[in-house]
Amino acid sequence: EVLAAIDGRDLSALARRSPGLQGYDWIGYLRCSVARLVRVARHLEAAPTDGPVLDLGSYFGNASLVCRELGRAVDAIDSYAAYRPALDPCVELLRKHGVQVRDFADVGYDLGALPDDHYGAVLCLGVIEHIAHTPRPLLESIARVLRPGGLVLIDTPNIAYLYNRRRL
Repeated sequence: EVLAAIDGRDLSALARRSPGLQGYDWIGYLRCSVARLVRVARHLEAAPTDGPVLDLGSYFGNASLVCRELGRAVDAIDSYAAYRPALDPCVELLRKHGVQVRDFADVGYDLGALPDDHYGAVLCLGVIEHIAHTPRPLLESIARVLRPGGLVLIDTPNIAYLYNRRRL
C-alpha cells in the first residue's frame, strides 16, 4: 500500500533537509526495508509490552502499518507539514489504518507535547544517523515517553549520513 501511495509522486520535497536524497530510489529503499520490518515485528511479538507504539521518524509509515497489523495502537510522528505534499498520500494511508499521525512541528523534536511513561514501545528506525549532534537529547526524550520496562528499537541502516560522506 505504501508503494502504491508514492507511485508517480514527486518526492523531491524529501531532499529539502537532506540534499543527498535528491533523486533517491525510494521504491528500492522501501522494498529493501521489508527485512527491517520483519525484524521489528519479531521483536515486538517476542517482547510484548503494554501501551501504544511510537514510530519516531515514521516517514512513509511502513513500520507504523506493520505495528497496526500486529494489533498495536500506533502514533506516527515526522515532519509531515514540512514535506507537504510529498507524503500526503502516506499520511492518508496511515489515518485510514487507524494510526494517529503527529507532526514534529506540533509535538517538538524533544517530544515535549507527548506524555511521560505513555508508550510501550518506541521505534527509531533510520533516524539516529540523521542527528547532526549527540543523540543524547533524543535518547533522553525517548526514555521520558517510554513506560518502565518498555521496548526501544533503534536501527541505523546508514551509520554515516550519505550527504556528509559526499561532502567529505
